Amino acid sequence: EMTLTKFFKGMSQNSIAQTFHDGHKAWDIVSEQKGLIRGYGTPLCAPENLRIEWIIGDSFTPESHVNLERGYGVWCTGLETGLKYVFWHILPVLPVNGGDIIKRGQIVAWMGNAGLVRSGGVYVPLEKRTIEPYEGTHLHIQIFTKEHSIGKWKGDEVDPKDLMNWNWEPQYTLIDLLGAMAKTLKKSLQIINN
Repeated sequence: EMTLTKFFKGMSQNSIAQTFHDGHKAWDIVSEQKGLIRGYGTPLCAPENLRIEWIIGDSFTPESHVNLERGYGVWCTGLETGLKYVFWHILPVLPVNGGDIIKRGQIVAWMGNAGLVRSGGVYVPLEKRTIEPYEGTHLHIQIFTKEHSIGKWKGDEVDPKDLMNWNWEPQYTLIDLLGAMAKTLKKSLQIINN
């Protein structure tokens, strides 16, 4: 069975803030990478070769404002395993578009704190999210065994712990990072100018 590359560089088992259990069929993952404040803006990567299915929150997507309780999100299909991945609480503008094929370890999104997020169990108000220390920043990653339609979240969730290869770091280069940043900036400018 194919195993997954880590969701960001430097991710370890200590990065898991909340594990998979009956009340939370996903992982919440935080990043304490050097130079980033509590992980805000950390590049999030494809755990395997992926197809981007749709983006929630991106203004170029028809479903753009469906279920923003979890903030902005991106739905992907694994081309190696057939698994479905949903990245939640990401920053609103992504370096990818629906239909894109993203290679394992390449950048899909940026870690953020959109939607209903908490820090130490307390809801983080919007005015605190965009200033240091960017409270509530994390990735909520869900993995499903089959397609789910908008708003249907229960059943077929997979615990990532049995799939992760903790030795596989994402392999994007500085050029890849700059390219993803440039795509995000270009899209941001298009949004501003529309």
